Amino acid sequence: MSFKKIYFSVITVTYQDEIGLKETLNSLSQFDNSIFEHIIIDGGSKYNISKLLKEYSHRIDFWISEKDSGLYDAMNKGLKLVSNKDNIVSFLNSGDIALSNYFDEPKHNFLQNKHLDYSYGSVIIEGLKKQLLYKPKLVVKSSEILQRMPFPHPALFVKKQIFLDIGSFNLNKKITADHEWCVRLIKSGAIGNKFNNPVVRFKLGGASLKLRAQFEVFQTALQYNRNIMVAIIFLFRQIMSHVYYLIRSKI
Repeated sequence: MSFKKIYFSVITVTYQDEIGLKETLNSLSQFDNSIFEHIIIDGGSKYNISKLLKEYSHRIDFWISEKDSGLYDAMNKGLKLVSNKDNIVSFLNSGDIALSNYFDEPKHNFLQNKHLDYSYGSVIIEGLKKQLLYKPKLVVKSSEILQRMPFPHPALFVKKQIFLDIGSFNLNKKITADHEWCVRLIKSGAIGNKFNNPVVRFKLGGASLKLRAQFEVFQTALQYNRNIMVAIIFLFRQIMSHVYYLIRSKI
């Protein structure tokens, strides 16, 4: 894969978050828009989003504003608008901030390995007063990720072809469809590689910090044949981790 053939598709999902969307748009304005297309899916916000989108229209390739069935339905809509199966897809949702190396880190990985299917890295998580650098582990066993998110979704870059191969997000998972999709990704045998430097800054919170998320992940583990006793042990461990990150989001 040559440098000129690496092209990114950034999908941004938003709903009733004009301030967050503007922050995300501003963070992407630092980059040459010839290296990526930007797709925005708005869930039918009541405020006049068109004014903001017109302000950035020269940097937005596609946008939809209509009711949807939630975050993952919107993300699936965005995937359908990706222009080419060879594009590298990432999700930078409303309020997420792309750092100055947002494209450079995954680009380096894909240039180093022409067989690479996805690339993932670190993020900076913001609490109310403090920041936390989260570095994902290197994924070596598919069983390791049955009850934990293997990498932070905002720092995951995947070839569009992989979504065509293994499917899009499962709408039956209301909170953790990204985790279930990542399980499918790793179990598919797709080739991934990690980079260490953070590429996104985002605020911790939202649906992922709901306790219900841990029970959805528990159900996913059983779906993929994890022993029920092992799954229960990991459920309690993840609940403790959930409490930790819930506290971190408040400080």
